[in-house]
Amino acid sequence: MSTDRRTVLTDAAIAVLADTGMRGLTHRAVDRAAGLPDGTTSAYYRTRQALLTALVRRLVALDQAELQEIGARVPVPRTVGDMVAGLAQFAAARLTG
Repeated sequence: MSTDRRTVLTDAAIAVLADTGMRGLTHRAVDRAAGLPDGTTSAYYRTRQALLTALVRRLVALDQAELQEIGARVPVPRTVGDMVAGLAQFAAARLTG
């Protein structure tokens, strides 16, 4: 597997959460979504709290990477109006794409 196992698991956990909600987010469901043997998620994240913490950290990392990518191609806002327009564009892109 070329991607780090923890990344595979947290990405699978995000997908499970999006598809089934909090009640569907179980270690076994993440194992199945990741295509890994039963018990794999539990071996890396022993508790539900540990799994949720890892999931949130992965979401933050993905958001930061996206914002850095946007920042590399969008000029720095010079006015409040520029900032508002940029935030509106970002929000629209996230909601529609």
